Amino acid sequence: MFNNKSVVAIVPARGGSKGIYKKNITLLNGKPLIEYTLDVALKSSYIDEVIVSTDDLEIEMISKNIGAKIVKSPPAISTDSSLTLDTIKHVIKQVGFINDETIIILLQATSPLREQHHIKDSLEFFTNSCTSVVSVCESEHTPYKMYKIHNNKLVDFISEKWRGIPRQRVPKVYRENGSIYVTSAKNVMNNSLYGNNPRPYVMKSSFSIDIDTKFDLKLAELALEIKITDV
Repeated sequence: MFNNKSVVAIVPARGGSKGIYKKNITLLNGKPLIEYTLDVALKSSYIDEVIVSTDDLEIEMISKNIGAKIVKSPPAISTDSSLTLDTIKHVIKQVGFINDETIIILLQATSPLREQHHIKDSLEFFTNSCTSVVSVCESEHTPYKMYKIHNNKLVDFISEKWRGIPRQRVPKVYRENGSIYVTSAKNVMNNSLYGNNPRPYVMKSSFSIDIDTKFDLKLAELALEIKITDV
């Protein structure tokens, strides 16, 4: 419960994945990947319900054992091209306790490094002055230093005036890190995660690894080891 509104965490976790077989439950330092997300969600004092949407029996059993509720996702919204928004809408329609004012927090299972304070802070950022909160981090690569290739020639993506300018003098840009999205059920049912006034929640890059490849998995393993040795 936050600001007298119920808070429901939704974790999409389909069984299929291309880069890593059953990515959502692949082992990261001996734990299924999804367990990192479910652990912090279940420990949150603000979150009332944690729901995993999945089409996979193994993911369902693991998630249940950790303590999450399950909504089974149909094949139509469980493909590579399926939209996360459709998954959330399906969950809202399937459960009976979500209304327009319910706060939805989308937590991707592929972001294992987010911590409890990130969830707490992002929910506290969600006020009447915004329609959603989206976690971002400073982009590792700036578009001001990027090019297109046209007729075998490098063409500045933005402007040639940024050529040779030190990175520190280039405007900062941010990317979605996929870790946290806070929105309302009303937004979702109106076909938007963001609404018309999204607010950024800036996270450090060290917490923003999104697991898509085996290389990402190795980076996350290293990040967890560094955090453990730094304690």
